[in-house]
Amino acid sequence: MRAEDVYAAVLRETRVEKALWQDQRLIDEPAVNDSLQIDEVLHTRTNRSMEHVFTLLSLVLPRAPLQIAFKGLLTDDGLLRGTSLEYVESVLPKEIWNSLSRLIDATHAPAAARPQEQVLQELLLSNQSIELNLEELRKRVGASGE
Repeated sequence: MRAEDVYAAVLRETRVEKALWQDQRLIDEPAVNDSLQIDEVLHTRTNRSMEHVFTLLSLVLPRAPLQIAFKGLLTDDGLLRGTSLEYVESVLPKEIWNSLSRLIDATHAPAAARPQEQVLQELLLSNQSIELNLEELRKRVGASGE
């Protein structure tokens, strides 16, 4: 699949109204290899539109860092979320980033001023912290019975 085709599909997906973006529902469960493999607790912190867009992007961008960034966006840690936003901004074409950022509450995203490799290294080093943060969120949600 050509990157241009994937980016065109992502652009179509991100040009919807924010209310429609947030209300997308899953018709069928995706195959394990097709999804970003997040558990049901984490699904409550995102929506199917964002998951779908990141799955599309994983067709043309390195999957592992993209998956880490996606999970980082689900954390409640501002630094981890910021690093994830900075990585996503650094790898996306500007037009797609501008369209996506309005939908994922990237208002506090740092402008991608650092070199992409530096942001990628920080993101990869953040993976364990992201997983720990998400595990804590899972425990809190489980304890509250939501």
